[in-house]
Amino acid sequence: MKKLGIRDGSQIFLSGAPKDYLELHLPYERAHLTLRDEGGRFLFTCRPRAGMRSKVGDRPLSFAARYWPKGPAFDPAPGSLAHWLSERFCYYAAGRDGRIDRGEIDHAPWSLQSARVEILESGWPDQVGIEDPGEPLLAYYARRQKAFAWLPGRAPERP
Repeated sequence: MKKLGIRDGSQIFLSGAPKDYLELHLPYERAHLTLRDEGGRFLFTCRPRAGMRSKVGDRPLSFAARYWPKGPAFDPAPGSLAHWLSERFCYYAAGRDGRIDRGEIDHAPWSLQSARVEILESGWPDQVGIEDPGEPLLAYYARRQKAFAWLPGRAPERP
């Protein structure tokens, strides 16, 4: 049985073998990710590994943001946007052959907090032709909890 996991909070792996990423059919590039707790505020960075093709034009597609929770934790009400955004139990990805695959995810309900986000550096979205909306209008924070993901299989075709 293959397992999907995260090592050191920064490296996603599947059974420890990089070639297995291909089975997920997810668009990815090798990057160096960091997450640092700065006394209740978290600094996240994502930088392409040297020599990688993760760039548009002359600049690499890097990202850095600081975020932190604010306000009390709450359980999203069924039917709310927060519930819809957080209670996802599957993911979809297009394979190289164009087929759509679906993978299952299992997790306990998320307890959320409103969050504040400062974007410090972003090659997104202007480098890929999307107008930069500025600071996020909506952000949530959730404490760490276990989640399980299964390898995708072919999604059923629509009738």
